[in-house]
Amino acid sequence: AGGRPDPGVRTAEAGTEAALRDVSCAAEVKAPRRARYPDLAGLPVFISGGGSGIGAAFVDAFARQGCRVSFVDIDDEASAALVDRMQALHGAAPVHHIRCDVRDIGALRQAIEQACSTDGPIRVLTVSRVQSGTISPVSIIVRAKIERSPES
Repeated sequence: AGGRPDPGVRTAEAGTEAALRDVSCAAEVKAPRRARYPDLAGLPVFISGGGSGIGAAFVDAFARQGCRVSFVDIDDEASAALVDRMQALHGAAPVHHIRCDVRDIGALRQAIEQACSTDGPIRVLTVSRVQSGTISPVSIIVRAKIERSPES
């Protein structure tokens, strides 16, 4: 057909043509299966600002991979609801909320220590909440902790 697409096919990306054939609206398109990354299973993950928004999406994504997730947030209600939702969706995948304001460096150090004692040395760090215009104290503290860890 000379490289021209079939007029009955609406394409978004290469390889999706079959899924989009004769679809009247985007709501009818079934989402592809989510990717699994077996090498992430069991890894300790630390997320700042994980109680809502993009941080909660990170919590869900890592829990779905079987990671041991600890996250800090100051919103106890949203964080508790997220932990409950993760247990309902992912079963035994451990997700822990630690109340912490990331602007309080001492509290942040304690939260990181608590996460390490619960889940083991942090291997994945996601910083979704930092003070505007500053280097993330989360990444500095965790990097220093990882560099001191005998398992590095």
